[in-house]
Amino acid sequence: MENKYRTTKTTVSLINYHFIFCPRYRRKIFLIPNVEERFKCLVKDVCKEIEIEIIAIECD
Repeated sequence: MENKYRTTKTTVSLINYHFIFCPRYRRKIFLIPNVEERFKCLVKDVCKEIEIEIIAIECD
């Protein structure tokens, strides 16, 4: 993957984040049917709204 810099009139930036979602008491919420699929859908929708590119998304 090629690094794509975001530019504005006064700044140039390249920011990569790694998020880890830990449910309370480490419950296995992604074993519940359709929870993983819905979670990914919500994340993708929010990222599209605020113009964030998702490089990879995994649930475990």
